[in-house]
Amino acid sequence: MSGELTPPPGGYGSNTGTCEGLRLMYQNLSTLSELRQRQEALMDNILTMHQEMRVFKDRMISEVDAVLARTPCLIRERTKVDLDEVEIEQENLPPPLVPTPINRVS
Repeated sequence: MSGELTPPPGGYGSNTGTCEGLRLMYQNLSTLSELRQRQEALMDNILTMHQEMRVFKDRMISEVDAVLARTPCLIRERTKVDLDEVEIEQENLPPPLVPTPINRVS
């Protein structure tokens, strides 16, 4: 015995005297075998994708480091500005908004 599933002598769908319980068991074993194969394929794909993501991350980090080394980032010191001291050209400003009263009719 190898432990592998062997179909009954007429196939799964035949009525060769196999009781309903046995037929259902063989069908379930076949379904489980298919599910196991799909699970193994899925796990292989997951491992492949994980490896690709790791390579992508490493490549992206090295590209960012290369760009940062090629073009250094210069941070200028902030100068404090007092808004009251800044002169604004008054003639370019629109006139102030004035609320208009609304007459309510009851």
